[in-house]
Amino acid sequence: MKTLKNLKSLLVIAALPVMMSGCIKSNDPEFTAYPGGYILQKNNDFAVYLNVTANETMKSAEVISADNPFLFMRQVFNVNVWEIPETALQWRREMPNGGYKFTVTNTKEESAVASFTLNIDKTKPLGTLKLKKFEMKNGEISMEVDGTVENATAYYLMFALGAKSSESSPYEFKRCYANFVYWGDVNQKLPTSARIKLRDIVYRATNGFVNLTENDVVYIAFAAARTESNGGSLIMEYPQSPIEVTLKTDENFLVDGPVTPVE
Repeated sequence: MKTLKNLKSLLVIAALPVMMSGCIKSNDPEFTAYPGGYILQKNNDFAVYLNVTANETMKSAEVISADNPFLFMRQVFNVNVWEIPETALQWRREMPNGGYKFTVTNTKEESAVASFTLNIDKTKPLGTLKLKKFEMKNGEISMEVDGTVENATAYYLMFALGAKSSESSPYEFKRCYANFVYWGDVNQKLPTSARIKLRDIVYRATNGFVNLTENDVVYIAFAAARTESNGGSLIMEYPQSPIEVTLKTDENFLVDGPVTPVE
């Protein structure tokens, strides 16, 4: 990564309202938790993704809801974030709307409680998603949608820097690092195609605005989404497991075929 000082001509991330940075600093002396999340859709199934950070180092974190007394959370290696890992997402046919109560503790055994609510219109799931093109050549990603995704209000390129579970482990996808590059919304008629250079992407990190550089390991996917006022976001991604790429001038990929249809 490279920290940027001049912000006049940058392709800046258009983050969804519920996205979180990897760490939040605060001058507030009271121990405070900051939860976030959204609902993921895969075919006809849905899963809630949640994470939480705080203004002090967290020792533990848990989250419950009225219809789910236990949602597994794990600390993300080397950052002050706890999240529901990809392998612990609970897929089901019902939209997981409702209130989620977070309880976190710090290293002084103090507790903080925070709530987070999702309320997506369950009568409007995202429709069939098909791509004509999803490929990368020389660091530029080309995407083309076949038609439109029903009930989606925006398309994004989702990308996340590769993360580790330990110093010696290989890179893997951690959803708390996910950023979304916006390329259209319902107010301007959803565009059917986009071309995005990964190295032009700029996003906010704990050390300021940064961009991607040579040899960064990145996970990417196409995303269709709908964000509802005071209700949160519903997101469908393709591929369902993001593609891992290393930013090198000679690395290319091509993905084609049917994409996560809603039956």
